[in-house]
Amino acid sequence: MIPIILNFNDKDELLPAKAGFLYHENAEIYLDLECLTITCTYLTGLLIQSK
Repeated sequence: MIPIILNFNDKDELLPAKAGFLYHENAEIYLDLECLTITCTYLTGLLIQSK
């Protein structure tokens, strides 16, 4: 298991919605950069679908 912190700001009148994913510093030991990027893309898609 790799902990992920999601920093999500919903859109308002002034700013668009924004999501940021933060991984533990040793996440790259377990998954390469491409896998970490795919994970972020997948989780972002789930956020979009839940709206």
